Amino acid sequence: MNESVESWSLPSGDQTDIVVEQPLILKIGEEELVTMRSPGHDEELARGFLVSERIIPHLSSIQSMKAFDKDGVAGLAIRLKDGELARSGRLTRVHEIRASCGLCGVPSIESISKDLPILTPARPKLSLKDAAQYAGAMKPAQDCFQRTGGSHAAALFISGEMRILREDVGRHNAVDKVLGAALLEELDFKDAVLVLSGRSGFELIMKALRVGIPVIVSVSAPTSFAAELAEEAGATLIAFARGETGTIFSDDGRMILS
Repeated sequence: MNESVESWSLPSGDQTDIVVEQPLILKIGEEELVTMRSPGHDEELARGFLVSERIIPHLSSIQSMKAFDKDGVAGLAIRLKDGELARSGRLTRVHEIRASCGLCGVPSIESISKDLPILTPARPKLSLKDAAQYAGAMKPAQDCFQRTGGSHAAALFISGEMRILREDVGRHNAVDKVLGAALLEELDFKDAVLVLSGRSGFELIMKALRVGIPVIVSVSAPTSFAAELAEEAGATLIAFARGETGTIFSDDGRMILS
């Protein structure tokens, strides 16, 4: 049973499937963040979120995660190892950023890209047809979207194989779930391609770059800041990946051009 989907009774008396949206509390020490998500893969979501937002430096910082219930709201209490400290105030800061402009206090592309992992030029190699085929392969695997039309998806491809796919009501959450799962499996991101079911926004590109993913493919459009960030970081960004083609917005020798 897919816990991200529930049946809903319409005024007409008909039944329809809708995507589930529920709060999740992430608690580290005395700091808490409440995020809205589709239930399922909550620990992956937490791990991917904490690393991709640089609240913690790496997964090994986590000692344990324990599920709890607070007045009917699900939560995860996260304990860090002795000596490991979460970046003070980051939970609140990330929440504020997502709720507003996504760029508060950031003066330039260069200032946020300077401490990103260095990507290997010309690796992995792929064509526009490959990118579009990855997006095409993701679509039939989106069970929640097929049933509700209300979810986003993200998928990780390595050496042409779809290794992980996750869906969620939130596009950020879908990416965090994929990254959390990949980090738990200790997958190598050097040859990874992250595929997004919607647009490629700045926050999603930043998450991918922070863990060292060199190629991002989206079915829909990029934003201007996302394209600038990908270019500055030496990443490959492909948008409008549909059928057998797409549009290259940035590249560093990875694309095979006919």
